[in-house]
Amino acid sequence: MQLKKYDGGGSDLPLTFLKNNRGKFITILIIIFLIPVTLNLFGELGPAAGICHRIVHKATGVNVTHELWMIWPEFYKTVRPINPNYLNGLMSNPERIIIDIKNSDFQKLAYTREVALYNDYIISTEGDYVPAKIHYKNQTVDVKLRLKGHGIVHVWSDKWSFRVKVEGNDTLFGMKVFSIQDPNQRMYVQEWLLHKILEREGLIALRDYFIDVTINGKHIGIYGLEEHFDKRLIENNNYIDGPILRYNCYYRLATRINGGYSGINWFHADEVDAFHTSKIIEDPKKFQEFIKAKDLLELFRVGNLTTSEVFDTNKLAKFMAISDIMGAEHGTYTSNLRFYYNPITSRIEPVGHDGGTGDKISGLLGYDVKRASFRGMVFKDMLFFEKYVQELERVSRKSYLDDI
Repeated sequence: MQLKKYDGGGSDLPLTFLKNNRGKFITILIIIFLIPVTLNLFGELGPAAGICHRIVHKATGVNVTHELWMIWPEFYKTVRPINPNYLNGLMSNPERIIIDIKNSDFQKLAYTREVALYNDYIISTEGDYVPAKIHYKNQTVDVKLRLKGHGIVHVWSDKWSFRVKVEGNDTLFGMKVFSIQDPNQRMYVQEWLLHKILEREGLIALRDYFIDVTINGKHIGIYGLEEHFDKRLIENNNYIDGPILRYNCYYRLATRINGGYSGINWFHADEVDAFHTSKIIEDPKKFQEFIKAKDLLELFRVGNLTTSEVFDTNKLAKFMAISDIMGAEHGTYTSNLRFYYNPITSRIEPVGHDGGTGDKISGLLGYDVKRASFRGMVFKDMLFFEKYVQELERVSRKSYLDDI
């Protein structure tokens, strides 16, 4: 018997392997699991999918139909996170806190949640706070806490959102008042990144962390911890203490629960007030600062003062431009706006909060100039508009974004 002469090519074995059914199946699986690498190179599903489709067809003769290929995006959502950063996240060691709440107090919170689910909105008052203890490392502090937020998204899962006040002279993470919530309420890491950019730009930014939480012995998992509004926020940003103001939307919420909206424009209906008003009233100096700040916002709202006469134009322009590029338009809605009155400059500055960061950028905030809203009033001032365009050009440059 004559043996077939070896020609040195070494190609018969892989060709035979690819032509049998088992070889085709294994080849397709290997290529499918290599797709995440290709996706990371191309950055998009479309080009990567097309290339991998052609590789499968060339190697195996199998034509992956369009319909079959369209199931890939769901699979892709599962496998794409498997990269070094994702694996590093699995091995991370976040700060851990344990919250202990007496059963009777926990039931009070549960009842408040049921009422919120029934009304389709959360209305919280000072009377909703219950006592609790938080254990962090070797520290145990007394706190008061309640449900936080307005939308029921804050309570419809097992990860309820809480507003926490630390009692006495203690603090946690350098804060007296903060919120903890499911990270998806703040778009996971995207809101954290927004605050880092605001901080880098010299704007007032909240401290934002991720922590591991256990409540009454039940491990709940990762929460986002977000600083609330008090003098420690201002001092941590290297400003002197001054009032933090907002357009209070409780009138609107009460109207909604009692049968519908009143038809009044939200921007004109919401009351201008401040955080920690009881402390402000007790201090004559702080009270006078609050009155000045409130008058500025009211006169701006009715059109008697322009944007540049009320606000720190440079900082507001930066804030609006950054909100644009980060898809953080949500933070410029009336109910989410927060303001700091700077006693030195007698101007009002924005405080970044609840940006909804990462939303699709469907337009620029400057397009709102004709609307009867906060943004519409802001952009009527051409001095401000010019500064906003300059800032928008600066922060949208590739070099700026690459540096971030």
